[in-house]
Amino acid sequence: MLTVLLVALTGCDGGDRAPGLSGTLRLFASTSLTEAFTSMAHGFETSYPAVKVEVTFAPDSELAQRTAAGPAPDVLAVEGPAPLAAAGSLGPPVHFAANQLVLAVPNANPKGVVRLTDINRPDVRVALCTDTEPCGTVTAAVLTAAGVAPPATALRVPDVRSALTALSDGTVDAALVYRSDARLAGDAVTTVEFPESRAALADHQAAVPAAATNPRAAAAFLAYLTSPPVLDALVNSGYQPPL
Repeated sequence: MLTVLLVALTGCDGGDRAPGLSGTLRLFASTSLTEAFTSMAHGFETSYPAVKVEVTFAPDSELAQRTAAGPAPDVLAVEGPAPLAAAGSLGPPVHFAANQLVLAVPNANPKGVVRLTDINRPDVRVALCTDTEPCGTVTAAVLTAAGVAPPATALRVPDVRSALTALSDGTVDAALVYRSDARLAGDAVTTVEFPESRAALADHQAAVPAAATNPRAAAAFLAYLTSPPVLDALVNSGYQPPL
């Protein structure tokens, strides 16, 4: 899957859009975007050989705080809009992908988790995003739509990737994660789909901070990020078209 993403991105020619780019392009991106943005960095460098791309991955609230405190990155890519609002002065954001929650369980599924309400069984340990992160806001909205109360004993984590890690190492029996993250886990996990997950989607957005040191390269990256080949690659990797 990641190979397909990288091929699609490197095949996207940005050279005609912004010739003469050079220098370092610093990106801040949500942890759940790690594989996608790592591939994008390679693809962008292929299109612009004189540009060196550096990517930092972290939970959204941390990225917003670091952007506001400075030094700011050239592009901030998060689950908006709350982190963007907290990041200080930014240019207009672009919406480049959406994501939908699924319930992930180990492939063997020893606890027999087959529906969302099973997360409230006393024998099931579940990982959920903390309410202070955008993924927690999505989680809360989806659980409310489903009429399922979040278990008081749930393991609260700062991002969906941490929830998936807790599932993989056996700390929990189930985790609410984005479909793209569950797909990355391959045969190690099984996903339980539920209709209420459509009640709230992650809205992946990117913007250029006013204090960006390489704004021309940043603008070219936003164009690259929203190009049809990149969108096709993201959708093939489990994301959805932008909201």
